[in-house]
Amino acid sequence: MSVMLMISEMLTGTAAAQESSLPGVTVNGQQINARQDAANAATGKRVAEAEALIKAGRAAEAYNLLEPLEFERAGDKHFDYLLGQVSRIMGNCAA
Repeated sequence: MSVMLMISEMLTGTAAAQESSLPGVTVNGQQINARQDAANAATGKRVAEAEALIKAGRAAEAYNLLEPLEFERAGDKHFDYLLGQVSRIMGNCAA
């Protein structure tokens, strides 16, 4: 099957595209993207670890985990709260 035909089927929602289990396609009305799901899980673990570090008084280590995720997770209320909290603890924010 050509790439253009596959794209056309995905955009129009034909049965062939819906039955496919390839990453990044729609299956039974749900968007499936295995790579993105794995990346989100790994990022979530890093955020949870950073939260535990903050509670343990290890703000610098927490900041080192959160800072690389800033552009990816910006707008996520929990992430923004944690990054703001660790920045405040470390004195990296304007008051």
